[in-house]
Amino acid sequence: MKRVVIIGLAALIVVGGAGFWYLFLRNDAPEALSLQGAVADLTSTTASGSGGTTAGEASSPDAPSTGDLDGTWTIDAAGTVVGYRMVEELASIGVNEAVGRTSDVTGTLTLTGALVDEVSIEVDVTTLESDSRQRDNAMRSRGLESGAFPIASFALSDPIDLGSVPARDEELAVIAVGDLTLHGVTHTVEIPVSATLVDAAIVVVGSVEVALADYGIDKPTGFSVVGIEDRGLLELQLAFRRS
Repeated sequence: MKRVVIIGLAALIVVGGAGFWYLFLRNDAPEALSLQGAVADLTSTTASGSGGTTAGEASSPDAPSTGDLDGTWTIDAAGTVVGYRMVEELASIGVNEAVGRTSDVTGTLTLTGALVDEVSIEVDVTTLESDSRQRDNAMRSRGLESGAFPIASFALSDPIDLGSVPARDEELAVIAVGDLTLHGVTHTVEIPVSATLVDAAIVVVGSVEVALADYGIDKPTGFSVVGIEDRGLLELQLAFRRS
């Protein structure tokens, strides 16, 4: 009898543990953006449209060579993703990591030798999509209030000195200092970014923590939202091509 009880308790613990994981610890959110992932995405996209190339190969006659990067580069939406990552607690599933992203991004980057002179980016936040249409719709009138503030932007305020003209496939780690405008409020931020030149594109990946209160964003609550962290992560993956 004792053995049956012990086995029953063990089974209950296993099932209960699985239930706790499902309700409170599970995380189906997309992985964080990375330079390696961005290069792989860009390479696979290029390969499917050009008969197959690998990272580092010049996939077109327009692919720049080292020392020939001067000029203005424009965002390519095909390799670009910008979004948010937030921890929330939902009445239905417990703690959850919410991730919303969009490729509706425009902007330019200007290079002169080893100096990044300008970077200007605009994001249509009304097109942010997560795994919940209910969340996406709610953000139009609550929290981010994208219906009233449809554009988020970043403008480089301090030129970035790379030290030397980047070589193809060389990975760089720099700090982009500039003005981030979100929810109609602008603050100077420092965004650690990684970058590389692959095929005919400059690829940039980075993230920065954003305090909601700094941008006048009220934490959304509702029937299904029990709570939300007061800080979130702004993630970006940008692909620039020669204008």
